[in-house]
Amino acid sequence: MARVTRDERRTRRHARAVTFTRRGRFFLGAIVALLVIAYTAGNHEFQLAAALLGVLLIAAIVFIRVKRLRVSAVRTFSPAIVAAGGTTNVGIEVRNLSLQRTAIADWRDRLPWAPWESDGGTMPSLAPAGIRFAQRGNTTTLRYTIKAPRRGIFEVGPMLVSMGDPFGLVIGETALAGSQRLVVTPELVALHDAGLGFAAGEGTARLVQRSVSGNDDDLMTREYRRGDALRRVHWRASARHGELMVRQEEQRARPEVRLLVDTRKTGYSDVDDSRWRATDTEPESETFEWVVRMVASLGVHLHRAGYFVHVVETAPAQIASFGEANQWTAQDEAFLTSLASIRLADVHSRDRVGPNEQSPTGALFAVIAEPDHAALEWLLRQRRPSERAIAFVPASSSAAHEALVFAGWQCVVFRPGDDLAMVWSAVGMLGAHR
Repeated sequence: MARVTRDERRTRRHARAVTFTRRGRFFLGAIVALLVIAYTAGNHEFQLAAALLGVLLIAAIVFIRVKRLRVSAVRTFSPAIVAAGGTTNVGIEVRNLSLQRTAIADWRDRLPWAPWESDGGTMPSLAPAGIRFAQRGNTTTLRYTIKAPRRGIFEVGPMLVSMGDPFGLVIGETALAGSQRLVVTPELVALHDAGLGFAAGEGTARLVQRSVSGNDDDLMTREYRRGDALRRVHWRASARHGELMVRQEEQRARPEVRLLVDTRKTGYSDVDDSRWRATDTEPESETFEWVVRMVASLGVHLHRAGYFVHVVETAPAQIASFGEANQWTAQDEAFLTSLASIRLADVHSRDRVGPNEQSPTGALFAVIAEPDHAALEWLLRQRRPSERAIAFVPASSSAAHEALVFAGWQCVVFRPGDDLAMVWSAVGMLGAHR
């Protein structure tokens, strides 16, 4: 439900924009013409005609100003979170709160992107409120569909209701339903499973062993050692092995992977600050939008494949982390919602890059553009000896490409318009020629 602020209530009560229809503008022109003729010719009959037209026009304006549309309006989205390029169904439930039947009115909803307004339609006349008319036509639901052009968190609304006077001279416009937040996440692209067997040694090996053996006893136990508590003895495994076996204190069941993202504005040469501030409807950087889409698709793909994904940013953290394996849906949603609003951080090139804590072991992915010297040095330090590291680097960043390859990274070159699935397929080719 959209939260109605005090300013929005004041808008509903007082700010009723009034515009003249074509007939109303004709009346205005006729009044002016009649007054000119009356004062020029000295004919009082023209003055009387002008006065009569003026009275009708004033009565129409007063009607629109006084006529109050006492209704409640609640907007809902289905689904509430939509991917860029996808559609969501909008429903606005309107209920008549007055003891009088409402007039037929036109409506449309404000949108945060072009064409700035929904198609709208006609709101039917609603029966009066009260027990007598309960469940008998005093509520209606207005529906339309919107397509989200790009990621972001946008305010949809308010709904504008236009109602005319009985003479058809003026139209009054009232704002209803307030505004409501719509979360548009980056577009998700399905990535194939090629290359997922590389992610870091011991964790992967244990996953494979468990799926093949089908017996958890051997994986959860080890031989008895002096000092082990008897309560930890696994009697079934002991009977099978012929010696005392105890339960393992800890077992690593999920391989880990690190996903590094350059979110410093200094690493993107195609940033257009003026365009972003002017309309807030165009991306600040086409390269960064590609990076965000790849991070979203790759992060969700790895997480759903059973990997523990650690997302690390070169600037202060904005991306939500993933949770446990049994939290896929909820954690994917939090991760994608954070990517919906992520922005490039306006930091100085000498500011600290990345976190200070020691990163976990595991395979390493990096999605970058043109990192500055500090960010590139930090990236190079993230790879440990014998650890596989893959970087997605734009074709324009030859210096970063050379430095990463020299340091033992495998690089996949992309352009902002490239298909994510095609770029990801190059990872499998790198593995084959490793």
